[in-house]
Amino acid sequence: MAVQRKILVVDDTEANLKLLRALLRGAGYEVVTASGGEEGVRAAAAERPDLILLDIMMPDLTGFEVPRRPARHRSCFSRRSTSWKTT
Repeated sequence: MAVQRKILVVDDTEANLKLLRALLRGAGYEVVTASGGEEGVRAAAAERPDLILLDIMMPDLTGFEVPRRPARHRSCFSRRSTSWKTT
C-alpha cells in the first residue's frame, strides 16, 4: 500500500480551505488545514506535512513570515523535508 502524502493548507479564508481540502483529498492526499499563520506553525510542528501551502496575506503572520519562525518550530521537520509554497 502506498504512503499517503500529507499537505497542510494555511489560509484565513474558509472558502479557500474548503475548496483546497476537497480538491486535494479528491487527488488522494491527506489534508490538514489551519486558519492563520500562528495556527499553521503549530499544525506544521504537530503534523509534519510533506508540503505546506500558505496564503500570503493573513492577519497574524504572512505566508512569507511563517517559514521564518524560530528554528525550534522547524526542527520537528527533520524526519523528512517539507516544502513551503506561498499562494
